[in-house]
Order: sequence, then structure tokens, then C-alpha cells
Amino acid sequence: SAEEIEKIIEVCKKYNIEITGTVFLKSAEEIEKIIEICKKYDIEVTGSVFLKSAEEIEKIIEVCKKYNIEITGTVFMKNAEEIEKRVEIIKLLGEDIVKNGKFNSVFGMNKARLNKKLNSYKDNDVIYPLIEEYIVR
Repeated sequence: SAEEIEKIIEVCKKYNIEITGTVFLKSAEEIEKIIEICKKYDIEVTGSVFLKSAEEIEKIIEVCKKYNIEITGTVFMKNAEEIEKRVEIIKLLGEDIVKNGKFNSVFGMNKARLNKKLNSYKDNDVIYPLIEEYIVR
């Protein structure tokens, strides 16, 4: 409604948040909750945090803290369960979560690219049985 849009704009102005398309995916109340969580954990409030609910953001933060993953805007592109699965895959492959100062590329892969990477281990009798369950059919 027009009233809700006005409230959203008001909240964004109050917290000096850029008014982008993603903020309009949430209610003014939800935006405030998200901003409070971001402040609490010293997370930059970018458009990508508004792709998730406040509850989802807290779950993602929990997983990131558990695995010592830096909490940046890109981490909010996946949900907590997806992040957890990607960490498991990375560990099974014997790789590091952070490579050369950047997130392991496994985090950013879409399902097709991830499947291709996992299938590339088909001839490895040690690793393939461990990762086979992560291949999306």
C-alpha cells in the first residue's frame, strides 16, 4: 500500500539506508528488525541483506560464526542450510573456506557448476563416495 511505502521510506531515511528495490520486498517493521540485527553484528546494511528475513539473517550469522566465515553482503545470497552444505563439501574436498583472501569458489557456484565440480571427482575412489550425496539430481 502507499502507506506502507511511506513507512519504508521513513525507516530508510531514519537509518540512512539507500532506498533500493530490495527494501520494498519487506515491510517497514521487518526492515527495522534487519537493520537492528546488522547493527548488533556490525554488518554493513546493503541491498542483499533485504533478500532474507530477520530470522534468516540471524541463522546465517550463526552459521558464519560457527565456521569463522566473514559476514559480508554476498553471504546473504544463500540460506543458512546452503552455507552449511557448502562448508561440508569444501571440507570433504580438503579445501579451505577462504582461498587467497577470497571465499572458496564453491560458495558462489550455481547448482550446475557445483555438480560439474563434484562429478569431476568420479574417478577418485576416496573422495567421490563422500561427496556423491551432494550432487543435485
